[in-house]
Amino acid sequence: MPHYYYPSMPSLANRPIPDSNPAGQHTVATGNASGSEENERPAHDNFTIMLKWHFVLNLTVEGVQSVIHECHPDMVVDSDPWKEVLRKASHTMRSWKVASLKAMKAHIASQMLSSNSEDPESLVNLTDAKTLNFYRTFNEEAFYTCFRWTYEIIDLKNSPEVGRNYLRNIWANLAAHIKIWTDLTRDTGEGQSTAAEKMDEIHNVWYTLTKHDHLKGATKDLFAPRLPNVTSRKRRVDHEERTRPVVYYHGKSHREQVSDA
Repeated sequence: MPHYYYPSMPSLANRPIPDSNPAGQHTVATGNASGSEENERPAHDNFTIMLKWHFVLNLTVEGVQSVIHECHPDMVVDSDPWKEVLRKASHTMRSWKVASLKAMKAHIASQMLSSNSEDPESLVNLTDAKTLNFYRTFNEEAFYTCFRWTYEIIDLKNSPEVGRNYLRNIWANLAAHIKIWTDLTRDTGEGQSTAAEKMDEIHNVWYTLTKHDHLKGATKDLFAPRLPNVTSRKRRVDHEERTRPVVYYHGKSHREQVSDA
């Protein structure tokens, strides 16, 4: 198992179950909002949401078959449709990983560029991962910059501390490895081959982080789920309806035909 730089939190296995909804503010709403507006997510949206929860809790596609079975209980396992859903789900989750690592590389590079090169304690001059301060510099903006795909499901600001620490450990460990990788890529000599080896290690870190004693066993109750923004979604649908090209059939627009029905 690869090296972890910030194994600072107690094991999740012994954690008390937090109340992630102390005031009833963060549950995912279902049914009708305001007594009239539909607030249920479409089935494909629900599947994507469940995939995101699976991935943020596991950082791997392993076990995603249970998500498929929950969303598609009537689908025959290992049938062609099942295999196609599994293929697309796996591809989607891997794309989230690629996007996160790419964003994190850019974020670290930006932080290094803006740090004071004359200060020996600045990020650009710290080359030992043990002296890096990513655990202390973790914040909401930095996390969502690198894990944008989680914004739809996790309200980090209102999540219990144990959930924030879970994400802090994931972010800080990956950031430390990527900082070292960034240093290696600037080496025009042997560092290039070493950088490639380091990137392999980063991928290994990604897939094994949630298996670490301090992080394994995470569940959704560690976080405050983000409420769906019904008003924004309705506004978007209304805008799409207003701006949609009018198609005419036999002298009547499609909208006129609908209103006549």
